[in-house]
Amino acid sequence: MKQILLIILIFSLIFISACKESEIKTKNWINHEDTNGFALSHPQGWKVSCQENGLIRINSSDSTILIQPFFSKKELISEAWTKKVPELFSEILPGIRLKNIRKIRSKPDEVYADFSFPLKGKEGSGALICSIYQGSGIFYLILSGKESFPAERTTMVSILKTFKFIQPSKSKRFKSLELKYKTWWDPKEHAFSVDIPSGWEVSGGLFRFASVDIRPSIIVFSPDKEIFISGGDSGIPPFVIPSRLLEMTGFREGSWYSPGYGVNMRVKQYLDGRRFAREYVTTKIASGYTNLTFTEEKDRPDVSKVLNNINRQYGAYGIQSTVNTGEVFFTCSKNNKNYVGYYFAGTRLTTAYGAGNWIIEYLFGFMAEKSKSDIARDVLGRMVKSFRINPQWMAMQTNIAAATSEIVSRTHNEISEIISSSYRYRQRVYDDLSRKWSNAILGLTDVKDPETGETWKVSSGRNYYWKKSDIIVGTDIYERPDIDFTPLVEW
Repeated sequence: MKQILLIILIFSLIFISACKESEIKTKNWINHEDTNGFALSHPQGWKVSCQENGLIRINSSDSTILIQPFFSKKELISEAWTKKVPELFSEILPGIRLKNIRKIRSKPDEVYADFSFPLKGKEGSGALICSIYQGSGIFYLILSGKESFPAERTTMVSILKTFKFIQPSKSKRFKSLELKYKTWWDPKEHAFSVDIPSGWEVSGGLFRFASVDIRPSIIVFSPDKEIFISGGDSGIPPFVIPSRLLEMTGFREGSWYSPGYGVNMRVKQYLDGRRFAREYVTTKIASGYTNLTFTEEKDRPDVSKVLNNINRQYGAYGIQSTVNTGEVFFTCSKNNKNYVGYYFAGTRLTTAYGAGNWIIEYLFGFMAEKSKSDIARDVLGRMVKSFRINPQWMAMQTNIAAATSEIVSRTHNEISEIISSSYRYRQRVYDDLSRKWSNAILGLTDVKDPETGETWKVSSGRNYYWKKSDIIVGTDIYERPDIDFTPLVEW
């Protein structure tokens, strides 16, 4: 709370300047507690809303307050973030022009700016503060018509003075457990089955391009079309790695090469799982969307090890074949909606006698409207885990089919658990970031008794914390306030 009050004080000093702030009567104001985790008071006639990207909007018929939390990359300071405002708020405030950008203070890192913007054929005025603390940031914007802004700003600052963060409602989490599933079979060759939520739209199957080039693919949409899940892609061919011999015979990067048996391969440099997942999202999944941002991308050597161990029995003399996996998390937007997504890819590289080819052995993920990402993740996990090869179909393909179906099942079970573990870890990280960000805004910190594990929230700003009975004291140096005090640790 101390942090946000300092920001509002800065607003007051800058906006009101030497003039005395008008008396604002708040007695009959409406108290608003939002399930998204914030509270404030506002005059009659004002409306409060929170978008799925975390943008808080408080507005009357004439004026608007915008509050936008965000996480900052370490290399970006508040001034750099402020200069990105025309891009970040382009859908809400098209044509916004910043002026008078100036540093307020260094700790926390804060910048103030005035701005103007087109408003119904006239000009609007506003001001903003960007504040960043330990990688967590927040924008505060107040705006109105140019003529009305001087009169409205006092009310808007007074509203901001009442703004605070509270515990969000747990009821907002969607309950994907309520979904009922059915088994969907490949309609083309009855080659595989997978569990799909009842009532969801599904298409795909096993696409056979040659006797040895078969590509399973499945696409699933939720009834409202706000969740998209896919596994495999029939449009992705096998690849052959460029070589001097291929180039000498006219097969350069991007061209098609056929080794026979009706197989057509694209000449393309090898990509590991992470790089292919990024390329796939960029060129296909998020094509037609704006503001594509990869929030995280990483190699998964742990997954690769599991998959290579399972498939090791298929090694042949003189041939080396390995799977490399990776995953990407991303965000994008379209039609004023914000989407989040996740894709996992595993590419198999096979080399023999100086030549190499590669295929996309694992490829699945989702893109969903932000509030429904938990549902998408759970459905994807269920689909991957339930994927089964039909043993009868496999028996018709090869004499070694007996063990293959079980190996596929084991492989997908392992991947499903790894995806879930990855998300659980990621959620813990975000929960921790959210906790630290809220503490920074509220001027608080969390301390823990290392002996009992008990935790408390206390005012921040001290280097060391001590506890005695129900009293917690902070000090600047490591020195007990009294002999009976025990040390606490920040976490």
